[in-house]
Amino acid sequence: MARTLHYAIIKAVPDPRKGERVNIGVAVFLGDRIDVRLLPSLGKLRALDPRIDVNDVYRIEEHINRLAPLDEEVAVQHSMVRRLGIVEMTELAWFHASSKDEYDAQVNAIMRELVEPPSKKIERRPYPTRLQTAIKRALEERGLLGKSLEDVERHKVID
Repeated sequence: MARTLHYAIIKAVPDPRKGERVNIGVAVFLGDRIDVRLLPSLGKLRALDPRIDVNDVYRIEEHINRLAPLDEEVAVQHSMVRRLGIVEMTELAWFHASSKDEYDAQVNAIMRELVEPPSKKIERRPYPTRLQTAIKRALEERGLLGKSLEDVERHKVID
């Protein structure tokens, strides 16, 4: 049977006056403990404030689990650890999972969609075919291949 689990996105706010914040992880409230998953690299956070000791941020899981009253309801646990230093959590959200594998898949999806920076897709220009290479070579040999728009006026083909 599927179990309903609550989670919150973990944000870092180095200087609240500036209003800059960055998502750095997720906290899943499991009842007996809080599963904290952080980005493997906190480069986004270091970009906001290079003075931050990221090792302190990586120790947030032990602070959260030490401070949260694990015998209380999820809402009470959340309110007790919602703000810790430069780290704060969003409002609670939820998902369903019926197995450990499904749980891990859901948490990984949350990390990918809401926390991890988007991956930059590199568009690669397709390699020229043999035919394109042969045509280009033939045009160059005949002096018909131009390099700029002005060459079009001289009746040349430009690449």
